[in-house]
Amino acid sequence: VLYDFWNTTARLPGGDYASSVSTEWGPLEPKALQPGGARRFGPEISFGRTVADASPGTRVAILKASGQGTTILEHWERGLPPDARYPEKSQLYHTLFGSLDSATYPTLAYPSEPTRLDAALSRLEARGDTYQIAGFIWLQGENEAAWSAAFTYEEHLRSFVDAVREDLASPQLPFVIARLSLNGSASEGGPLPDAGVLAVRDAQASLAATDEHVALVDIDDLPPETPGGFHFTTEGYITRGARIGEAYLALGRGAG
Repeated sequence: VLYDFWNTTARLPGGDYASSVSTEWGPLEPKALQPGGARRFGPEISFGRTVADASPGTRVAILKASGQGTTILEHWERGLPPDARYPEKSQLYHTLFGSLDSATYPTLAYPSEPTRLDAALSRLEARGDTYQIAGFIWLQGENEAAWSAAFTYEEHLRSFVDAVREDLASPQLPFVIARLSLNGSASEGGPLPDAGVLAVRDAQASLAATDEHVALVDIDDLPPETPGGFHFTTEGYITRGARIGEAYLALGRGAG
């Protein structure tokens, strides 16, 4: 399984690009975001293994783009202006796809930054590989759940999915969404209002119920790293990734 990654920590003052951004495809493995830091991983480890084991004769390549504390309507939507408060989170759609022209996108927070998809695909071609963009995994929603954005989340999520499919010229591109966990809600000892968490969860479920190329993965039973927290135990991330992989494979078999 090949792996290419990018994290918004690269943009922070003193951020280390050598650790936070890959410059070539390498083996799927835990990574450190700072030199000498702890090596960590998310669901990509077991997701990649699950899909690869079910795909003999085909090499799986995963491009991961991540940012802490981001929202769709402020950071991931297509055509947004830079975020003056948190410039490191700015225009993440453009960072990932680089598909917007200057007329649509007059100001870029990081004009010289290579877009992740273009760079990653160019490196595959340089290896002599051919490729097919086969799916998109989306894990996000905690930050909308904390405020009124929760109640327009479905609108923004649908817009995001439509934009991705349009820019990749893949109108039936499979999406797998990990449903926002109840762990962070106030009733579970977390910081998020119950109403906001439920609104985001309902929006994710509604999209999956009305788009046959979207799958929803439930993770409520996975134990959090700390009570009321957003992060999971090692075992939780491994289980989460395997479930996402199984849901992705089921979409390919026409199973909902």
